[in-house]
Amino acid sequence: MSNFTFGFSGDDIEIDENEETSAPSDAQAITNEGQFIIDPLPSACHSLKELVSQLPSHLSYSLRPFTLQTSKHVLRIPCRELFEIRAQLMIEDPSPGSSHGPTEALLSGLDNDDIKTNVYEGGFKTWECASDLAAAAEEWFCKNAGDNLGPRHIIELGVGTAIPTLVLFAFLLQSWQKQSYYFPPIHFTLCDYNHTVLRLATLPNLFLTWLLLKDKKRGGNGGDECIDPQGDIEVTPATQESFIRELEERNITIFFVSGAWGDQFTKFIAERAGSIENFADKSNIGLVTLVMASETIYSPLTIGIFSKTLMGILRLASKSNNRSELKGVIAEALVAAKRIYFGVGGGVDEYVKLVENDGGVVNEVSGVAEEGGGIYMSIISAGDAIYE
Repeated sequence: MSNFTFGFSGDDIEIDENEETSAPSDAQAITNEGQFIIDPLPSACHSLKELVSQLPSHLSYSLRPFTLQTSKHVLRIPCRELFEIRAQLMIEDPSPGSSHGPTEALLSGLDNDDIKTNVYEGGFKTWECASDLAAAAEEWFCKNAGDNLGPRHIIELGVGTAIPTLVLFAFLLQSWQKQSYYFPPIHFTLCDYNHTVLRLATLPNLFLTWLLLKDKKRGGNGGDECIDPQGDIEVTPATQESFIRELEERNITIFFVSGAWGDQFTKFIAERAGSIENFADKSNIGLVTLVMASETIYSPLTIGIFSKTLMGILRLASKSNNRSELKGVIAEALVAAKRIYFGVGGGVDEYVKLVENDGGVVNEVSGVAEEGGGIYMSIISAGDAIYE
């Protein structure tokens, strides 16, 4: 498993509140072993209210235990059941037509964990490294808690079922309930190649996490009571409105980006960061950015554009914070991955080369080794982004 940290400087871009779409300039159509791969999906922005309005009237879920590293408290993280996602896909597109179409590719991904390049990139599956990334992110968050730091921008690339984000989100909500930490405004930007994944998995899992934390008997996160590991809830307009209102009251914002990595994708992230930095400037405190990604470097076809996109995001994130009075980490990334993806070709070593060639410095900070040492964690940092 790998964790990486970066920090850079770059140009600022002002945000446009309206949704935009544009074909990426870097991720072009490619061929693999002589077979043509379709053009990548264009990047697009999606608001929280947009996706909340599209929630179905019923959600089935199962609970996944996660032990917080700092307190050893067990969180129970809800994830929407795959059978229900499948049913919704089939209802929405009962006659998908071509066996190679997007709906068929999504259904195949649910059945067989299949990935179809530039159609479906595995977002319905919870990948093995996600829990280790969640643990590292929680430790980072607690280390950076305090009232002397500015707002946080948490970005997860390839978010899928969003386990790392859900752990941070649940930790935040519980901490507010217990008033055990002070947290400045928190901004989440959640990104997945497929808008359908954001709509049917990512946002429902966030909504379920919030709702079950309010229902201690059902969610089990407020005590040691015996709970059912599976359940169902009805989604009402009242709960949807309450979800949005409560996040606003707690200074939590959530924003979504779909589509391929590349220049336009990076621009959307920068626009999002720009609106947050405007708030930070008014407060005379800097924006602290964490970028997370789990198992996004398995493919030689996309590892280059991923590393370029990630470093571009962090260069932009550091621009307005390049001030001598700000202490601590400005922009950091945690990227979880296996050292080698056998039979695929990607992995940590190739990624490290790309980052070093682009000015990053690799530092391993922790490791989770499988038998034979196949998985480990590390951090890649850029010195000009860290103030002692």
